[in-house]
Amino acid sequence: MFSLALRPESLRLCAKAEEALPNKIPGVISKVSYLGQLYEVLVRTEKIGDLMVTMPLGGARPQVGEMVHVGWSIESGMPMPGRPDGMDDAYAG
Repeated sequence: MFSLALRPESLRLCAKAEEALPNKIPGVISKVSYLGQLYEVLVRTEKIGDLMVTMPLGGARPQVGEMVHVGWSIESGMPMPGRPDGMDDAYAG
């Protein structure tokens, strides 16, 4: 068993499953924070818990309750052996 480490800035929000990222998981935006130069978006997924996505300002503002897909490129993930004990989701704040 292994975990996949992903940095929030390497994740992308996709409105549609068919957008051109090789790895995607569906979810619902549960929190949006404005941090000056960027948004910090918390996406709740059914299979792996919460994912934190950071994204620059511009375009439409992400909305709480919006159904999205979180996507990432193959190069952005770093495989880690095992799974940390007690870690219920991908966002450990």
